[in-house]
Amino acid sequence: MKKLTALFLAAVMCLGFAACGGDKPSDDTTTTTESTTAPSITDPTGGADSATEATEPPAADPSGSLPPTEPPATDPSGNTLPTTTAAPAAAGKDPTAPPPSGINAPVGKGAAEVLAFYNTAANKIKTVPLLKLNIHKQQTVSVPKPLNGALDFLVADAQIDETKNRTFTNGKDAADGNRSVNDVVIPEGKSYVSILKAADVASAACKALPDGRYEVLIKMPNVTVGAEEVPSNYAAGLNVLEVKLSDIEAVHVSSDAKSGYSNGELRAVINQDGQMDELHMSADMMSTGKLSGNTTAVKAILFGQSVAFELQIHQKIDMSLRYR
Repeated sequence: MKKLTALFLAAVMCLGFAACGGDKPSDDTTTTTESTTAPSITDPTGGADSATEATEPPAADPSGSLPPTEPPATDPSGNTLPTTTAAPAAAGKDPTAPPPSGINAPVGKGAAEVLAFYNTAANKIKTVPLLKLNIHKQQTVSVPKPLNGALDFLVADAQIDETKNRTFTNGKDAADGNRSVNDVVIPEGKSYVSILKAADVASAACKALPDGRYEVLIKMPNVTVGAEEVPSNYAAGLNVLEVKLSDIEAVHVSSDAKSGYSNGELRAVINQDGQMDELHMSADMMSTGKLSGNTTAVKAILFGQSVAFELQIHQKIDMSLRYR
């Protein structure tokens, strides 16, 4: 029995040795693995392997298209300065492009600056090579205190309501060479459009419009002058509203007659080129005094007396202007 047990244990040990021997890799496998390992590269000078040198600068481009690497900047003490990178330009915008064209409009500024801005734009109107003008002029004249029909002819002739289109080349009307731009654009008969100063006006303001243009609004003070006089501030930028009764030979105007100017207003629209696209004017004038006849016929109409009168004029002008 003991002999059988010893033989069984010996057999088991032999099988165990055989199993352990099967795990040893073959010589062919070892050779294959070693042959796939990259051989080390030895620097001929005996230094470190150049393939693993991390600080080696990149090779220069043979074509010369790559710029050389610049060393970092340092301060006088030898400390490396931090590098800065320029902020990228906004997409679609050239950072070197000039600022957009336009004018420096006096929005929110005082009357003097607003009037300087307005005068510059206004006075270009009568000097441009080409002007296309659409003008609507309205004027009403009334005599609240009738003079027994003595002034009916004057009132009838003074009523105006007309719209005209005119083209001016170098200041001359293309349809009538005898008419100049000075005869049509306010103030009519003057070479300027405005010489207004801050002392001439009640207020002057400029504001920006939604379409990028600017509106200038000028309001005039109420002024009373002699019946045959014209206020200098109104003449500086508005049409003169007057009916010279002294030109009527048949009547005589009393020396105490007066003319009162009121509600004077200018409104202009100025574009980004500094040119005036629109100009609107309105004003009222009322003359008061006494009339007497110089002829037998008029004396008979007035019963030989001096008769009080009131002559009222309202004028409104709207202009649209183009320059090409």
